[in-house]
Amino acid sequence: MFGIINKFKDTFSLDLRSLSLMRIALGLVLIYDLCSFWPLSNFYLSDEGFIPAKKFLELEAHSWTWSILFINSSVIAVQSFLVFHLLTILSFLFGYRTRLSTFLLWVEIVSLHNRNWSVLNGGDDLIRCILLILIILPLGKCFSLDHYFLKNSVNKRSHDPKDHNFLDYRIPSYNHYSFINLAFFVQLAIMYLASAIFKNHPYWNQEYSALYYALSLDLFVRDFGLYIRSFYPLTQFLTFSAYYIEYFGTFILLLGFFKKFFVLSRYLIVICFISFHLGIDSMLNVGTFPYFAICLWISFLPGEFWTFLNTSKKYDFLNSFNPTLTPLAVSNNSVKRQSLFLQIILKFNHFLLGTFLVLNTLFWSVNDKDWDQWGIGGKDFWRTTNRWLHTYQNWHLFAPYPKTNNIWFEMEGIGLNGEQIDLFKNIPRSASMNQQEIRDSYQIEKWRKILMKIETDKRYGEWLAQYYCKNKDNITELKSVIIYSFNSINTGRNIASQREKKVLTQSSCGIN
Repeated sequence: MFGIINKFKDTFSLDLRSLSLMRIALGLVLIYDLCSFWPLSNFYLSDEGFIPAKKFLELEAHSWTWSILFINSSVIAVQSFLVFHLLTILSFLFGYRTRLSTFLLWVEIVSLHNRNWSVLNGGDDLIRCILLILIILPLGKCFSLDHYFLKNSVNKRSHDPKDHNFLDYRIPSYNHYSFINLAFFVQLAIMYLASAIFKNHPYWNQEYSALYYALSLDLFVRDFGLYIRSFYPLTQFLTFSAYYIEYFGTFILLLGFFKKFFVLSRYLIVICFISFHLGIDSMLNVGTFPYFAICLWISFLPGEFWTFLNTSKKYDFLNSFNPTLTPLAVSNNSVKRQSLFLQIILKFNHFLLGTFLVLNTLFWSVNDKDWDQWGIGGKDFWRTTNRWLHTYQNWHLFAPYPKTNNIWFEMEGIGLNGEQIDLFKNIPRSASMNQQEIRDSYQIEKWRKILMKIETDKRYGEWLAQYYCKNKDNITELKSVIIYSFNSINTGRNIASQREKKVLTQSSCGIN
């Protein structure tokens, strides 16, 4: 029994240095995401944007939708919130009050997402759900200001002859064993497995043409993707690889149950998924999702990776950041007993929290019409916790297959003198965009998401048109706004229908 438990602990253990490296990488990606989002923050988040908070609460939000920005969504409040959010990210990045900064980061990101969820993507779902788990994991034990200050404090006390009885806070081992580790892995695994299950379609598992169709979408494809698209057998191989990596890739970690395969399994799973996401990002613009996923897989680097770095003279500087492994002697037996008691309580709490987070994560992914037929109870409880904790998630990207409708959008303003204005670029409109201009125009994922939202919800088109009508930055005063969609259906290799132009929204600006 204990042998199985130990194997379980070893399989899902995480090296503290790898966790800390993951924290640093994640902080950098969060800064990148915030910097790309900041110039458009007033448009997306403030009451002067295309959907004021009051309107969003009345027409879109639910009773369980909470956000700090609902208190005040003025331009000043939004900018102040983003400044504080940046400071929180920096605190998280440098490992200062790491657990508190992780909690604040989760609260702030939920607040951002709930203020306007029309612009969210898979990366937003992933980071929102995973931060709730990261609050409990020890992210600040290495390469952090927390470790630096604690190390200095312990060293000072250890040299004080008057102070002999105190708990030793130095780290006895680099390996972290906790049931929270399992929740962390399950969140990652369910993301890929659910995505693969939703992709049960001949384009993915028989014809292997899914990637070809994805690379035919001008809203998503990058220049390298256009080059790869011309090699159809290669796109078939990559489709096959992507589909089965999502299905079976995360099971590589289970090789760690066999001790001799533990290190190999860790290297394989890290290399496999980092390569997978780098490949996706090189061909398709899907926002920050690949970057967030890459950061999270860094945490599975084995201790042997750090042993190699520490024994290499090139990386001697890393030793100064590592925690001291030699524990201090504790002379008071009562302190030892208290320490053991506290450890037992802590491990039991981690077990309860880990179990809750695992079940909470699994619920949303398996929540469907057949739930009642499985005879599993507690549906209302788990749905409620998912909503209030905002751990709901959607892994339907390119599922059941990529769109065959190659669609893009253009926004046209009609000035008082009849002049046509390209509202996206705020310049006089001369002609429709070509494919290169489409790719250049929709590099910002959140902007692309809101335009795609217009396709299925006409209200967003009306709100966007009203925003441009009252926008003071327009080069000329407008009397109307028209949003067009351009559709071309891909029916096979290098076969597409003629482009069809359609008016999605036409709104008068109230000027006669």
